[in-house]
Amino acid sequence: MTDDESGFPVVEGQGVVYYTREDKAVVKGNKNDGQLIATPPVLKQLAAELL
Repeated sequence: MTDDESGFPVVEGQGVVYYTREDKAVVKGNKNDGQLIATPPVLKQLAAELL
């Protein structure tokens, strides 16, 4: 997995901000101004490994 210029993981060509406590994933910004998407399974798996 690669990171975008902000350090967020890139999934399917887009930087994704993942809020683990809320189980929400956002592209093109953060939860205040980005687009909510279905959480990519790869992010859930990575978060589970880190917790």
